[in-house]
Amino acid sequence: MNFRPAMTSETTGIDLLAPLTWRELPGVVTDVWQVAVGRNGQGSYLAPDPRIVAVLGEGDSEMRLANGRGRRAQPVRIGFVPAGLAMRSSFRRPGLLAHLDIHLHEATLAGRLVSAGIDPAALIHTPLMLAALAPAEALAAAMAEEIRAASFSAAALDGILDKLLMALFGEARLPQAPLYRGGLTPGQLARVDRLMREELHRPVTVAEMAAAVDLSESWFDHAWSQSRGEPPHRALQRLRIERAKELLVQSDQSLASVAQDSGFADQAHFTRSFRKQTGATPGHWRRDQTGARRS
Repeated sequence: MNFRPAMTSETTGIDLLAPLTWRELPGVVTDVWQVAVGRNGQGSYLAPDPRIVAVLGEGDSEMRLANGRGRRAQPVRIGFVPAGLAMRSSFRRPGLLAHLDIHLHEATLAGRLVSAGIDPAALIHTPLMLAALAPAEALAAAMAEEIRAASFSAAALDGILDKLLMALFGEARLPQAPLYRGGLTPGQLARVDRLMREELHRPVTVAEMAAAVDLSESWFDHAWSQSRGEPPHRALQRLRIERAKELLVQSDQSLASVAQDSGFADQAHFTRSFRKQTGATPGHWRRDQTGARRS
């Protein structure tokens, strides 16, 4: 397939530092850009084909993107831009920036997703803007290395691209909502819910929850709160209280034993947390519940 992207762009305060490096596959063109971003650097972009954009390395300038539908700009490390969606870029500060663009013919993208067992119907029309997605970022970096390599291998680039699409869209094997707003997918939420419930007997850190869905701790905390309306530690505390209520009603365990089996540090911590959520101490709550069941 003779595919050539036709993106139009207007930039201010963004200067190319090195010649553009690019490679092509059937229905795919990949570019690696190295630029200097000046004060108030910005750009606008429109393309008739879908594309993936990824920031490479740490970079001095934090890239922010907003689409033409009036959304506010947000920090983006990797994202997917559907065909025909106008985008605006801005930057937190002046500095250097390297980024990878992957332009795809829409039919090629849909075919690759179908081959991976992913339904492309909604995905190819939904923008995906992520401040962090470690596996996809690592694969984007590997693609850039292959593009720059003197011993370039089309087969290697093709294989990395398939893995990158899986890293970005693999959760689409489960029903999910659009990711643009920064929340977690149902698949990611289910994995963290399962981790919380299976490990209630011990302390579970936010870092562990973030690792379960391959996100940084700070971004996971933000994304979970976006999805559930409460921070992850509060959700975990609520699950502990629910477990404790079951044990209080269904067993004759001591309060200290219930506290331990529900994952609280000690009985005092358990009592404070329980009273805060229910308005009663565990002992009083148990007596009220068992009394009501007998009457």
